[in-house]
Amino acid sequence: MIEVYQTEDIKAVIEELDAEKSKAFVKHQDEFKKLQMELLESKQSYLKKMVEAKAKYDELVAPERKLDALKIKMGIKKNSYIGNAFETLNMVSVGAGYEPLRIDQKEVQAALWYGKIP
Repeated sequence: MIEVYQTEDIKAVIEELDAEKSKAFVKHQDEFKKLQMELLESKQSYLKKMVEAKAKYDELVAPERKLDALKIKMGIKKNSYIGNAFETLNMVSVGAGYEPLRIDQKEVQAALWYGKIP
């Protein structure tokens, strides 16, 4: 008889915990969605900054491009190459090496799996 009561008590507790788990799941889903939206906004901000940097880069190199185009037209210079914003700004010199501005999948995984910035 004692075993039956203990089993009944456990079943009631488990049912109550399952009900609470369902409520928490809905709440967690809302929180997860908020986190996803924050990350998406950060991504958009990052890309917007890249677009702004490209515009500034183009503004800075415009006089050199125009001068080179004039020299080529006049026959003073045969050709000209001025790198685009991606080629010039993509890698940042830091210490003894370079750091790419792009964020690759491994960096995202390290941040989300381990909570670490590589």
